[in-house]
Amino acid sequence: AQGMLHIHQSDVVHGDLKPGNVLLKCARTDRRGFTAKKLVVVCGPEVQVADFGLSRFTNEPLMDSACWATVEYMSPESFDGIVSRAMDVWAFGVTLWQMVTGDRPHQGLQPAQIMLGVQGGNLVLEWPDSTNARLVALGRSCLAHNSSARPSFKHIISQR
Repeated sequence: AQGMLHIHQSDVVHGDLKPGNVLLKCARTDRRGFTAKKLVVVCGPEVQVADFGLSRFTNEPLMDSACWATVEYMSPESFDGIVSRAMDVWAFGVTLWQMVTGDRPHQGLQPAQIMLGVQGGNLVLEWPDSTNARLVALGRSCLAHNSSARPSFKHIISQR
């Protein structure tokens, strides 16, 4: 969340936030200094956001469908080409859900099914009953269908 706040304060929207673009540096490292062998909760500079190939400045209002991100992490409005900070918050929520469940979002569905389901508000990620209530509330707020109802990364960080 802190890395995404920094990006947003620079008037940039990442556009393709997903687990594969979040690098974790851990105490148990491989030869490059990174590991993906197990989930490690870390803070600050040990988490890095990578892959800015689809990033846009916030003043670029539309995104061409040829530049779509990974469909499973796209927000309802991003399918209409709308670029906003809220689309990154949605992707953060999907990433959080994946970290909690260990599952890929919308597994077994085709991209067109995901697009129609997410846009229509009919495809909702279900949180396990055993999940911490504050974490579920955060995740659900990030995944609000209405982009203006999603929190900013500044707000997310303030709720820690």
